[in-house]
Amino acid sequence: MALDGVEDSLRYLSELQPVYQGYGIAAVGWASLLVPFHFGSLLVSSTYRKDLNSAQRVEWISRCVSSVHALVIFAAFSLALFPASATGEYERIWLCRAGLVLANGYFIYDFVLVLLCIRTITAGPSTLVHHVVCAYVVRTALSRGYDMPMIWAGGFFLTEVSTPLVNWRWFLYFKHKHETVYKVCGILMTLVFFLGRIVYMPVFLVILDKNGMVGSLSKLVTLTLNRLPYRFIFTLRMTS
Repeated sequence: MALDGVEDSLRYLSELQPVYQGYGIAAVGWASLLVPFHFGSLLVSSTYRKDLNSAQRVEWISRCVSSVHALVIFAAFSLALFPASATGEYERIWLCRAGLVLANGYFIYDFVLVLLCIRTITAGPSTLVHHVVCAYVVRTALSRGYDMPMIWAGGFFLTEVSTPLVNWRWFLYFKHKHETVYKVCGILMTLVFFLGRIVYMPVFLVILDKNGMVGSLSKLVTLTLNRLPYRFIFTLRMTS
């Protein structure tokens, strides 16, 4: 019954129009996790209770939400994209769309959080740029009205599998950076990053090639570039 409720909620999110309403719902949902993670961390983590200032606590709970986001997105796109049917069709494309809506909601929520804490949060400016670019790509994929851009975007989001380990290493740094667990986390993070990003992407391309979709990449790139604001300025300069 619980799984049916989750599926119904995701289907609702994937079908909601206009799509920015889904972004808003998702953003509020991600932001709402900050409160339970704050109180949960107070209960289970002596580091959070005793060793962090208020700015570090904000980053701590934001990284908790980041880890949940990565796991949810990885699970959603894994179920949506693998395996494809025998005919190469993606029967759970609605789940791919829901995953992209959830991802953009996360980018909106985290953009606001980082903007408010820009002076204290790690890599704040680069995180803002990352979120703007990713949100733009997701919006473009969702606005095309057909499956291929969503499949490409969803496939790239599977690289989020390494994010929880990146955050775990950050959590351990404050009190355990000289202990074995910190070193083990670093090794696991490197291994998963290598497999989940460097090795995975060529494999993903091979899978899409078997489904006849690799040739569509240039079309997706062209569609994305055609929507960039600078294209109009560049055209004016070239014709002046």
